[in-house]
Amino acid sequence: MSKRILVAAFGVLMNSKEMKRHEIDAYGVAKGVIERHDLEFRGLPSKPQGQPTIIEKPHYIGSRYQVPVLIWSIPEENEDMLDEVESYNIGKFIKKHLPVRIDALTAEGVMDGVPSDEVTALVYIPDGDRISKQLTLPDINLMFSAYQEHGIDTAILVIAAIAARTAYEEREFEAYEKIKECLQSTKLDGENPEIVSHILITKRLLGIDTAKFPFGKGDEN
Repeated sequence: MSKRILVAAFGVLMNSKEMKRHEIDAYGVAKGVIERHDLEFRGLPSKPQGQPTIIEKPHYIGSRYQVPVLIWSIPEENEDMLDEVESYNIGKFIKKHLPVRIDALTAEGVMDGVPSDEVTALVYIPDGDRISKQLTLPDINLMFSAYQEHGIDTAILVIAAIAARTAYEEREFEAYEKIKECLQSTKLDGENPEIVSHILITKRLLGIDTAKFPFGKGDEN
């Protein structure tokens, strides 16, 4: 009988149908929480969408934070297969072994002798400098289904989604303010946005000083 390892999933692989689809010979043994971590949706600046990730919190405030997970048992020799799946799902990642406090065991978990209080499980965490970004609709639907399937409070997902949306709107507002300031400095405020965009791109490519740009609104020649 091959050796099996425990993997704690906090993203789309919490969804049983999604995990089964990858044919890794995984079965659920427990649900629990990773303490002193928070669930966030983040993505690379160059990508349009985010992925679920977990952020470690300082010890003095960490007790207020916990991330729900589903713990899978997989054959040790299939870890490479799971690496490929997670590489597709979240891109570059780091793997950590983290303590997971157990909330409930499945029948398979009981049969396997999984401890009922705490285990150490393998966790895949997105790597790289990522910013708050919203998940794709298919991904958020997979996570909502998983939370409902395993009896987990979906408010946790709503809070993470609102935080990602708020961060996105703040970035958009900041970008708008910068564009507005640039338009005012070039005397192009109020002009056709598409024309303005082409002019500003051309100006940047040619290295033209904004203050000396000669075709602003109000110029006679």
